[in-house]
Amino acid sequence: MTVKGFVSMKVFFFTSLYLLGLSACVSVPPATGGALFYNDYESNYLTFQDQQGPLTGTSDATCYAMLVCLGDTSIYTAAKSVEIKKISSVEYRYKSIFIFYSKTTIIVKGF
Repeated sequence: MTVKGFVSMKVFFFTSLYLLGLSACVSVPPATGGALFYNDYESNYLTFQDQQGPLTGTSDATCYAMLVCLGDTSIYTAAKSVEIKKISSVEYRYKSIFIFYSKTTIIVKGF
């Protein structure tokens, strides 16, 4: 193996390792694990002792190729979308496909 080939392999290896590590950091919502290549799940984030409200508001953000992320995943925006005054629970839905696509949706329920 030539020195040039060895350097090329080394660059490829460390670049791949960097991208895998970066994708693992990006793809872990609060309090969950996360698979490296594909995720699609929903979970509770906050639950209060109040009765479940009839209104449901959402807010979401989408990321493309770990380079551009657009959207707003704030609880305030989700609650404001359907004029919730008192929040009874906050959930989230998460979907990702390796480093190419990810979407996080915040789901707020209340009165």
